[in-house]
Amino acid sequence: METGTSSLSDQLTTALRKRIVTGEFAPGDRLPTFQEIESVFTVSRGVAQMAIQRLKADGFISSSSRQGMFVVRHPPHLRRYGIVFPVLH
Repeated sequence: METGTSSLSDQLTTALRKRIVTGEFAPGDRLPTFQEIESVFTVSRGVAQMAIQRLKADGFISSSSRQGMFVVRHPPHLRRYGIVFPVLH
């Protein structure tokens, strides 16, 4: 992970979210284990846990202590939209 102005957990959150949004981790897919995340991204367990907690809070993933972590069936980027109204002068 890069060092810079954002924390490692923010960088990891962004990297994992990007993989979800681009479809690398599709809805319903199982995410890597904490150990795999630590190894791939060279971060500590605490950093990985903070990133996963953020993705849970943002509605991208869910977890079960026995089954693992999964991308939710309807992640925010696939169900939220905006409405644009024209401005008349």
